[in-house]
Amino acid sequence: MDPSKITFVIPIFQLTRVREENFWFTLDKIRSTGCSVIVVEQRASDKWSNIEIKISHIIDRQLRFYTCIIEDTKIHKSRLINTGTAKAETPYIWVNDIDCFLNFSDIIPDVPADKLFIRPFDVCINLTHEQTRNVISDRLQEIDFDNKKTRHIRLYGALSFIYNKQAFLEIGGMDESFIGWGLEDHDINDRVQSQHTIEVLTNHRGVHLWHALTRPNIDNWHEK
Repeated sequence: MDPSKITFVIPIFQLTRVREENFWFTLDKIRSTGCSVIVVEQRASDKWSNIEIKISHIIDRQLRFYTCIIEDTKIHKSRLINTGTAKAETPYIWVNDIDCFLNFSDIIPDVPADKLFIRPFDVCINLTHEQTRNVISDRLQEIDFDNKKTRHIRLYGALSFIYNKQAFLEIGGMDESFIGWGLEDHDINDRVQSQHTIEVLTNHRGVHLWHALTRPNIDNWHEK
């Protein structure tokens, strides 16, 4: 697919130091694809965050930044994704978590222009802290993609997923009644599968960059 037809949407919320490092690493790799990029941050007030201050220096025609002001200690990820989707001007959206790293530039030519919902990887492996440091530092790191014990969930809507914007809107987008981590991806997976076939790019692999499971993340489970 032509990169000009894709906008990456990256939702962020209360980044720890480690996850902020993951964010800048992933963002740099995504920007190198030439695709448009929208970062959407959730915060409790209109006061600028550290991320917005830093990212303001690199905002250009390719990169845009938006905020969702929500007074809540839990992430409203569905709203962040819907907000980024609404702002995008391309026919396809690629939602990517800050902790998910794929060979984006290698994948884009394989994204089919005639499919509506696409998972850009077959397997994603959870990395250790040391492995993550090696990847972020561009050091050689061998990864065993056959190790089922370290595999992340295989689910459309988790980590990284692509959709045709119009088709996504026609099924109602993300369900914003979900608050917190996790179940919004099960919901979008089930709704998409009930109406469409999900195309999986089986030739591509990804990694989930390490970060500590901090208490705020545990608290951000769904209430529905």
